[in-house]
Amino acid sequence: PLPSEECVARWVATEAEHMPREDYAERLRAGGVDPRVRMDAVDWIWKVHTYYGFGPVTACLALNYMDRFLSLYQIPEGKAWMTQLLSVACLSLAAKMDETSVPQSIDLQVR
Repeated sequence: PLPSEECVARWVATEAEHMPREDYAERLRAGGVDPRVRMDAVDWIWKVHTYYGFGPVTACLALNYMDRFLSLYQIPEGKAWMTQLLSVACLSLAAKMDETSVPQSIDLQVR
């Protein structure tokens, strides 16, 4: 097994290979991704990010993770809970990558 620092370094180095699909911005403009769904998620991530005093990298990572997901998958209409779950997952992962103190996921959900 690799030392944990080496694992993280490899993960960060390969992260550029996993960016949102090239057509994602066009899909946003053309309505392939519901802009309200994304905006609701962005608003929630920003609100919780501010509440916990997370750094700017955490917010950027969370939005990047969300855009990666949305570039590959579409959230069905009327499934707002899926957007909330996606937001919690993305912010939780981002906080674990960049913050020293991370609230439990259940605490993020109630904000």
